[in-house]
Amino acid sequence: MKLQCAIKGRGFSLVEVILVGTILAAVAGVLIPAYHLYKIRSDLHIAAEQAEQALHRAQLLSQTGYENTVWGYHPDEGILFAGGSFAGRDQTFDEHFPVPANIAVSGIAEVTYSRLYGVPNIEGDIVFTATNGDQRIIRVRRDTVLSGPPIPPTRFRVHFDRIKNNGNGSAENKVFVGQDAVLYLEDAWVPVTDDGLMIIDDGIDLNVPGISVQRQDGFVRIIAYAGLDENGGKEVIDTTIIFDRGIIDHIENEAGENEGEQPFDGTENDGVGGDEYTLAEDQRSVQFNTRSTNAGDTILIFWQ
Repeated sequence: MKLQCAIKGRGFSLVEVILVGTILAAVAGVLIPAYHLYKIRSDLHIAAEQAEQALHRAQLLSQTGYENTVWGYHPDEGILFAGGSFAGRDQTFDEHFPVPANIAVSGIAEVTYSRLYGVPNIEGDIVFTATNGDQRIIRVRRDTVLSGPPIPPTRFRVHFDRIKNNGNGSAENKVFVGQDAVLYLEDAWVPVTDDGLMIIDDGIDLNVPGISVQRQDGFVRIIAYAGLDENGGKEVIDTTIIFDRGIIDHIENEAGENEGEQPFDGTENDGVGGDEYTLAEDQRSVQFNTRSTNAGDTILIFWQ
């Protein structure tokens, strides 16, 4: 005798369908917000990690002098760029590190790194804020330079080739720096950076028996100021200004009361109009030759 079994299929009841739907809705109600939170945190992590990579790459490219320029990073656009500023960059070298749309960027707008030592031009924080309020902060500090030892200063010295005083002229082979007229003797090194950061003088003292110096952001202002009264007189000062651990980008004559007289015309003599400013071919030194009476002669030396 054969035993035959018949299996009859049956459908889900309405109660079962409702129960399963309720469970799936509950699970989705938990998983979707959890995934959304995971996605936000993941985007925040990726944005911060990519920014750190871009900063380190910009620093390394600047240190190696790649493409003979400095490099920087613009956090808001997420762009690694070549050049001294984002606005003036060479866009052909842009490298993109996109910031997700759900991440807001605040803090410092851009940072560039110096050549050779890779020192940031600014200290501050780059803040990435997600839509849920979570934040990642990247701190840009000068002590994050890749090379460990202290950074030797960029500096210059003034060598006096000739001094000639007429009448009540009283020039000496001395250099006076800043508003406090700190004295540096001939050929003594005057620093323009301290641990990679520029030294800025608040003012300058012109009433000194020699050369006056004011260190500014990216340039040095040097004045031979005779300031001689109506009794007459003249000071002839020929100097060579030599830079160390830096190069001279260009030189300018400062317009105004202490403007040099035609210092770039190739004519040099001991007359009042015989001033001459000459940048050496190796961009390491400048000839600053002045003839001062009642007003001074000024040179602006822009350096890197």
